Amino acid sequence: MSELKKIVSSDSVFFNRVVLKPNVSEVFIKSVTAIDSNGTAISLSNIPFVLEDTVILKNKNKNAIAVEIIIEHPFITNGDDISRYVDVDVNRVSMSRTARIETKSVQVLNKGSLHVVSKMEDAESLIVSANVGITGYGNDSRIILSEFVRIGLGNTRELISNGDKVDHTPISIVRYKDGIVSKDKIEIKDGIIQEYDDSCLYIYKPDYLDKQKDISEDVVIDPSNSIIIKNKDVVRLECRLGADILDIDGSEPVIKYIGIISKWF
Repeated sequence: MSELKKIVSSDSVFFNRVVLKPNVSEVFIKSVTAIDSNGTAISLSNIPFVLEDTVILKNKNKNAIAVEIIIEHPFITNGDDISRYVDVDVNRVSMSRTARIETKSVQVLNKGSLHVVSKMEDAESLIVSANVGITGYGNDSRIILSEFVRIGLGNTRELISNGDKVDHTPISIVRYKDGIVSKDKIEIKDGIIQEYDDSCLYIYKPDYLDKQKDISEDVVIDPSNSIIIKNKDVVRLECRLGADILDIDGSEPVIKYIGIISKWF
């Protein structure tokens, strides 16, 4: 069976999908490969296959500038262009999705530290910006501690700003909108984002990832996301969690669980 090869470039700086539409039946897609500026080639998923209807392939290589496609068909002759058999559209669409998770309050014995545990699949580009509410009780059931701690639960452990406010000093911060990340300099003054644009999301790397940080006299957070309870009079903790979730690449991740446990410190 004869084959055709074609390289298709993108009009966008970064494309996140390749659309294949058959013009004849029984087109065999032998390979679809994303190529970056260094010439590195990365094969896209679900290859090879017979193209029977329009198919959309996702591209996660943010340095890719073109796609090489190779097809096979019994009617291919010399001089044929691949467009006779299949239309190839390389483009970028905003595929990001947002969601929010709220957990019920749970009570645990104070063992000295709290840890948020989670299990996620296909979550490479997921930003999970969690707010952990902590209420501490003494022996007489009086409230002696009340704090909220902002932590990042995704692979990068980055956070989304709370409107124009940042809960930690950013090591770095970017502006995100419709699938585009702007690297323009963003100024923070007294925890407030200057020239804030409410049509954008602001994603930042918090300073506690570099070193342990005091949230208050009673609570410390360390680079491993451990929340340390310094107040020794706290015997019982009530915890709840709310998380803002940003799926940047539309990769449809699965969050199997998120919970809070107490550990001896």
